[in-house]
Formats: sequence, C-alpha cells, structure tokens
Amino acid sequence: DLCGNKIHPHKVQFPSKLHLTVGVLKLFSDKEVNQACDVLKEFAPQIPYILRGKPLRGTLKNLEIMNDEPQSVNVLYGELVLLDESERLQNLADQCLEFVVEKGLMDYEQNRNSKSVKLHCTLINTRWNSKGPRTIDATQLLSDDLNFKLW
Repeated sequence: DLCGNKIHPHKVQFPSKLHLTVGVLKLFSDKEVNQACDVLKEFAPQIPYILRGKPLRGTLKNLEIMNDEPQSVNVLYGELVLLDESERLQNLADQCLEFVVEKGLMDYEQNRNSKSVKLHCTLINTRWNSKGPRTIDATQLLSDDLNFKLW
C-alpha cells in the first residue's frame, strides 16, 4: 500500500495504466505518429515468436528512484522480474527497440546510449498530477522489502 506511507494518492499510477516503456519517441506531426504506428504494426507479428507462445507472469520488486535523494523523489519504479526467470520480456523489449532504431524512429542515444531496455514499471511520478507536493519522501518505501505480484 504505497499510499499508507503518506504519499498523496494522486501521485500513484492507476493499476490499469501500468505499462512498460521500451523507448520514448518524439513525434511532432500526424505523419510521424502514423509512421510510428506502421513500424509497430510491422514489428507486432514477431511478438509471439519472441515470447515463445507462453504467457508472461512476473512481479515488481526492488523499488528504485530516478534521482539520488530519497527524501525528494519525482519518480519511483519497480524492477520487472519474470517468474520463470527467462529473458523473454527483455528480449522482446530489446528487439522492439532495435527494430524502431533500424526504422529511424529513434536512436540509441535516446535510450541512455544502450542497446538494452531497462525493464521497469513506473509506480509514482509526481508530474502526473498537480495536486499535492511536487516530490515525495520515499525513504520508508525504499527501506521496506516490498514485492508486488503484477500479473
């Protein structure tokens, strides 16, 4: 219960909105948006093969922050770990990133100069809602051994 730690509930992401970010695309026109959609549709048929036709089951653990000061946090996220300890999700994310880069929609510099996606799920981003404080104190959250069953 993240809100039990005196975190404003408007800062916590709704469970229905949890997602993985493979990469950030900067799309400034309808043409660029349509191009990105076409590229992702082209990649989509590869997904069942990369996942080997098996469902994904995983957990969130190892809460982390995007800065070095736990008393003043904007972004809190959890590491994604598959229960079968396979690399299927990492492979999917990395191959999707590679495909998007090959198609010219982004470059590796936009991904921390890395060819590997940092698999994580953002739980709190104080920029999502203007209600409440601009940062949170995540000291207690980071000291607890919190694990979440995600799916």
